[in-house]
Amino acid sequence: MKNYQVLGLRANSYGSSVQVYTEKILSSYFSFSSQQRDRFRRIFSVYDVWNRRLNLVSRKDFSHLYLHHVLHSLALGRILCFLPSVRILDLGTGGGFPGIPLAIFYPDIEICLLDAVGKKIRAVRDIVGSMGLENVAFHRGRVEDFSDQGFDYVLGRAVTDLVQFASWARPKLRHDVEGGYSGGILYYTGGLREAVQVSGFSRVQVFELSEYFRESYFQDKQIVYLS
Repeated sequence: MKNYQVLGLRANSYGSSVQVYTEKILSSYFSFSSQQRDRFRRIFSVYDVWNRRLNLVSRKDFSHLYLHHVLHSLALGRILCFLPSVRILDLGTGGGFPGIPLAIFYPDIEICLLDAVGKKIRAVRDIVGSMGLENVAFHRGRVEDFSDQGFDYVLGRAVTDLVQFASWARPKLRHDVEGGYSGGILYYTGGLREAVQVSGFSRVQVFELSEYFRESYFQDKQIVYLS
């Protein structure tokens, strides 16, 4: 896929060019409903407004919002399909990635965005509201103080090192009838050079995103699945 010039545009001129780029994402990797397509088109303008007030996405990286953040977040859609009513915790959501793109892509699941920074939670709450998403909940605070332990999956994207993230995420997972996990931890990371070892999980699987996407950005990106 070419690196379309829309990635360098600001909100006042993004309209038709963002549509072109979004259509390229659709045709190359995903199938969207008309409502999903419209929401993905609108992400650029909504984030542009907020990013002028609060650094949700690195300003140096904002021109790559669709490739580095939206498409990266949607990488899970190339790996697995969540069943309806699945509950997901986006731990350390920051600017709402990967949670908000996944909430658009999977409208029948429930996603909770958790972050300790109140300004970021207020921002993502406003973004979700402007998108008309009804499957997203919010929690401001430290994960250690978050009492909900009924999630099928816990997601994270470059929050901390994997072992530390797993220690935070594991207590939030729902157990199945056999005492295992009904889902697991899905962690977006990059630059893995050796086998992943995390105690307490029977399954450790690494998905190389370069096997699912052609863009060079994904050459050194992985999603680690722990269950």
